[in-house]
Amino acid sequence: MPNSIRLSVACTLLLSAVLGLSTSTHAATLADMRNVGTMSFCLNPEAMPYSQRDAGENSPGNGYLYELSIELIKRLQLSPRVVWLNSLERLNKTDCDLVPSAIVEKKDLAEQRGRIEKNPEKVFNRLFTVPFNTASGFLVSKSNKYKDFESLKATHVAVPSGSYAQVIFNQMKVPIWVRFLTDEDIINAVREDEAGAGLVTRTGFEWYEFVNGSSGLVKLDIDVDNFELDADIGMLLRSADQPALLAVEQALKAMVDDGFITRAMKKYGITHHPPKW
Repeated sequence: MPNSIRLSVACTLLLSAVLGLSTSTHAATLADMRNVGTMSFCLNPEAMPYSQRDAGENSPGNGYLYELSIELIKRLQLSPRVVWLNSLERLNKTDCDLVPSAIVEKKDLAEQRGRIEKNPEKVFNRLFTVPFNTASGFLVSKSNKYKDFESLKATHVAVPSGSYAQVIFNQMKVPIWVRFLTDEDIINAVREDEAGAGLVTRTGFEWYEFVNGSSGLVKLDIDVDNFELDADIGMLLRSADQPALLAVEQALKAMVDDGFITRAMKKYGITHHPPKW
């Protein structure tokens, strides 16, 4: 799994596509942004609770990533513009400035700082911000009778199709079902006894219960650290210079400190977990 941006089921389909970013056709220095007066951000139109495009003209979108992006850009004293993308293939053909969700690792930020220090005036193809949230996942079931991976061998575990968890469970010889694409699919499979347990993201589980009420499922006390579900989430500037990165990071940090991010996520039933760096 690439180190620069690790794919995670915690990220939306669109936002995990930053692996394929090509060199931007425009230079997004902070001076450029001030001159143009706008900053664009990319979102999936059907990826709640992250983002969704509304039908009403007076309410063009919602979801917590939508709200975070709007607020951040306004704090930069710029006008926000959303770019809705249904297809990953279209991402490289847009002038999108900001990808609001990307997995960030300490070693990558350290390497990035080194590159910037060597070329402080350069416009870089990709710059990551410090993280503002953490993603995680866990196993759920109807009861706590499953205490470890050995006990899970007596049932089937629902896991996302094509996930790293699928590989690990196969190595452990734990029976799995892999026909699921979303957390909702997995939760429903466990509720309907198609599977004895399921692997879900925290965000997906919290969103399900926010929309549907209690799922009736419990979190199992089984360590899934090796499943690579935990990740620190920051933002990605597709083409930017050091002043632009610092301005975005300053606004993002202020949104963490004053509770805006916590409040925005809570509106959708999602708990904000700031990184412990």
